[in-house]
Amino acid sequence: MGAACLVALTGLISGEVLVRALSEVVPGVPAAIPVAWEYGSYLMAAAFTFGSAMTLRAGGHIRVTLVLGRVSPAVRRWMETVLAGLGVAFSGFLAIA
Repeated sequence: MGAACLVALTGLISGEVLVRALSEVVPGVPAAIPVAWEYGSYLMAAAFTFGSAMTLRAGGHIRVTLVLGRVSPAVRRWMETVLAGLGVAFSGFLAIA
């Protein structure tokens, strides 16, 4: 379902670009699709919600492992510890502020 929302969002953005380009060439074509911003926001929220629900159901966790996958296990453990500490500190700051 999340993938379908992303496909619809891609189509909506492509349509917005096409309408904008046509408005420069063809008189009378509106410069934008009036509901594109709102529907784009709804589709992005739905894609995130549906994707995270599936991830939680599978017992997964969304992570970006671009750097962690390229370092040794000792460095990875150190990086995860430091970054988890920073995350806890930032969350604590937000809770207090």
